[in-house]
Amino acid sequence: MFDWDSIQFNRIEVPTASFSPDFREVQKLDVATQDKVAVRLLTTDKLYSDTRYLHMISVGKTLQEGARAQRQLRTDFDTNFSGSTSNIQGRKLAELREFVTRMSNQNAKTQTLSTHLELAYCIKQELTATYDMYLANQLAMLFSPILQDALRQIDERIAWKDNIFCILRYLAVITHALGTQL
Repeated sequence: MFDWDSIQFNRIEVPTASFSPDFREVQKLDVATQDKVAVRLLTTDKLYSDTRYLHMISVGKTLQEGARAQRQLRTDFDTNFSGSTSNIQGRKLAELREFVTRMSNQNAKTQTLSTHLELAYCIKQELTATYDMYLANQLAMLFSPILQDALRQIDERIAWKDNIFCILRYLAVITHALGTQL
């Protein structure tokens, strides 16, 4: 499970196993030797500075736009510059310079986009798992007529230093479900 305490000012430590096998292969990450990977989050990184304070839905849209721009650049290269050298020779020098300018930092942009996509996916998976756990606990409280079971659930959440709003939600569910026993 993801440890939210691993998020620090300019980096986040993510379990290596959370990343996709393809990403681990490209980044040369080994699950056996590295249990966590520190990912630097710098405001000089344009993608990070653009998505830093956004909601997850907006981050997804921004990442999708970045992926589309990467794909468009690849398509432009394939249509304009692939094939024989005579195709390239027929181009104006200004067109070639403009395209080379667009290609600069391509590896860095691809790397950054890949990293942010993986982080977004890990966070989404973690939030989904956490939501499922809360839902299961609330349903267990609703259908458990025993006060001790409900209190044990709350004690567990307090011990895990859970969000106060989740604990209050549990208390509301207990009060509703066990109102006559209280």
